[in-house]
Amino acid sequence: MIDLISLAILFIGLALASYYDLKTTEIPDMLAYFLLFSGVILFSINAFMLKDWEKIKYSLASALLIALIGFGMYFFGQWGLGDSFLLASSGFLFFSNPLGKNLMGPQLDFLFNLFLIGVFYVLFYSFFISFKNKNVFRNFVKELSAQKNQIILYVFLIGLVFSFMSFYLVGKIVLKLVLIPLAVVLFLIFSWVYLKVCEKNFIKRIHVKNLKVGDVLLESKRWDGIDKKTLMKIKKSGKKYVYVKTGVAFAPTFLIALIVTIFFGNFYFFVLSKLLFLL
Repeated sequence: MIDLISLAILFIGLALASYYDLKTTEIPDMLAYFLLFSGVILFSINAFMLKDWEKIKYSLASALLIALIGFGMYFFGQWGLGDSFLLASSGFLFFSNPLGKNLMGPQLDFLFNLFLIGVFYVLFYSFFISFKNKNVFRNFVKELSAQKNQIILYVFLIGLVFSFMSFYLVGKIVLKLVLIPLAVVLFLIFSWVYLKVCEKNFIKRIHVKNLKVGDVLLESKRWDGIDKKTLMKIKKSGKKYVYVKTGVAFAPTFLIALIVTIFFGNFYFFVLSKLLFLL
């Protein structure tokens, strides 16, 4: 019962966070705090009722690892504090999958799915943002050409690694065990190059009079929006223009990852198993 209540709170919370993130590009502080507080409380109640200490230790370690990754990404400037709270909350609230589809446990499967789905989500988001810019594809090809030697080297080394792994596991080099992971790695490399090219579309030069509380300055190392005090300081500095950066509204990815994890477990291994079976 506790696990269903916890899951319902997480689902509703992520749905609300997605709505606000898409509408305002910000996640309300009170929502983020409530989710994390609820997660810790419900996780503790479930642990007390369960009394399966091995399972509790694994689940707690997973939740703490997820929280560490979430806040670590904030401190290294990869996303906003709201996203960190959502990830930490998910680690504590999603301690059980009602459909029992677990590979590494619901929390780690969720984390895996989040970043896998996140790659596609950010790619599509960036594609639509940069659709009007005709130079994006040209610059993408130019960047690939500039890095072709490194890409060829990476592909060769990764192909070699998976060939050795295939030989070690089954005693021979199975082509599909090499080509499928290699295709995934190539996709990730191309995605990374494309996103680096698209980064410029998320940087805007605006007049100081249009600057507002919550905008993130380009020079900011973390995704922290300016407060009222900083805004007044900039306006009094005599500057006419500043550069601000906008990010991807990432909260919907949490909701998508939750739904995928509930129904499929670890989605990467689900798809990989289907592909290996077909091939």
